[in-house]
Amino acid sequence: MAELQTVWGWLPAIYLFLAGLSAGTFLAVTVLRFAVPDRFNRTITYGSWAALAFLAVGLLALLAETEKPFQALIMFTSFVNFSSWMTIGAWLLLVAFVLFLVNAILVTPRLVQNAGASAKTAGKVVAIIGAVAAVCVALYSAVLLGAAPSVPLWQTWTLPLLFLASAVDTGLALTLMVLLFDKDKTDNPKVVALFERAICVAVVVEALVLAAFVLTSLSSDVTSAYSASILTSGAMSVPFWAGVVIIGLAIPLVISAIAAATSGKDTKLPVAASVAGGACSLVGGLALRYVVLAAGTHAAIIAPLAFEAMLGIQLML
Repeated sequence: MAELQTVWGWLPAIYLFLAGLSAGTFLAVTVLRFAVPDRFNRTITYGSWAALAFLAVGLLALLAETEKPFQALIMFTSFVNFSSWMTIGAWLLLVAFVLFLVNAILVTPRLVQNAGASAKTAGKVVAIIGAVAAVCVALYSAVLLGAAPSVPLWQTWTLPLLFLASAVDTGLALTLMVLLFDKDKTDNPKVVALFERAICVAVVVEALVLAAFVLTSLSSDVTSAYSASILTSGAMSVPFWAGVVIIGLAIPLVISAIAAATSGKDTKLPVAASVAGGACSLVGGLALRYVVLAAGTHAAIIAPLAFEAMLGIQLML
């Protein structure tokens, strides 16, 4: 029977997912903001506040996983050892939260309607710095796992790239779901089509990185190969293939490809289908984090000879 990682459960998976979704959403609305100035204000405003909310809830989920959440929150200022990834991550998340908050305020028309041109300029600067922080947040969620040296599956260089690709994918999907109900959409249908194409590209990139993650793990040390086999043919194979590959990647790719191809035509895909595709992307993003966590077997509990014997039995069958 496969030995699953049980130290980190659903709460860390939710944090990893929400941190990535927050970063991806921030990046998506920032690109939209600079690409189409003074348009889609509703999408940009809602998306900016959603990015902030996702990061906040994700941090609460991470704190809830500790034995003493309130003590952990109070002791935040004691993180002064900048040779530790935990310290770097703690301050990174704080800086990102502040940037996301300031950005959300500056893109909300009701809050800055009398601020003048200076607020608009400041908002662009904050958005650019926030975008850099967002990329770092998406990468850090994987680096945090890599800080556990006893789990070889999490040590691969492909994991940060996988989480970043997933963050961009889910962020684009969520932003598109909001964009579909923006009144400016009727004047700029090409923007929606561009988002659909961007999602296609993001899904393909994520699928390629996911394949690289699995293949490099299967060809790595015994414990990494064992963990990867849990994903592909073991205890996590159903959520991996059904939740991550089919629901999270295949379905959104098909829907976005059809929507992009039929954009501007009478046979264009209904809004409900695009929303369903976006929802599938979000489900797949959460499933990805959960299966990667669950399959993260500790090296100490794997008997190399037993695992090799198991592989031999599978090959004989």
